[in-house]
Amino acid sequence: MKHVAKDLFSKYGIAINAVHPGVASTAIYDYHFILKYIREYFFLSPKLAAESSVFCALSPLMEGVTGAYVENSEIVQPSTMSESRKLQKELYDKTRQLLHHWIPPL
Repeated sequence: MKHVAKDLFSKYGIAINAVHPGVASTAIYDYHFILKYIREYFFLSPKLAAESSVFCALSPLMEGVTGAYVENSEIVQPSTMSESRKLQKELYDKTRQLLHHWIPPL
C-alpha cells in the first residue's frame, strides 16, 4: 500500500503506516486451555503491545513517514510478499469494494 500511502500523504498530509504490536496477552486466548495459562509468561502485556502504535502516532521520528512497517517501535523491512504491488492492489481494490458505502472515492 506504499503507493496509496504516498498519494494520501502528498495530497492530504495523511500518513499511513503498518504496525505489528506483537502477541498481546488478552482475554481473547481464554477459550484455549493451554494458551489461557501460558499467555502471561510468553505474550506481551497489552500496554507493551500498544507501544508501537503510540510510537507511530506520537514520536517525532515518525514525522513525515508514510508507507512504513513498524515493529517494536522501529521501522523494519516487511515480508517480501507484502512488497508485491500486485497483491497490494488486489487488497486495496477488495477493501474499497467492501467499504464503498462508507468511504469516498479518492
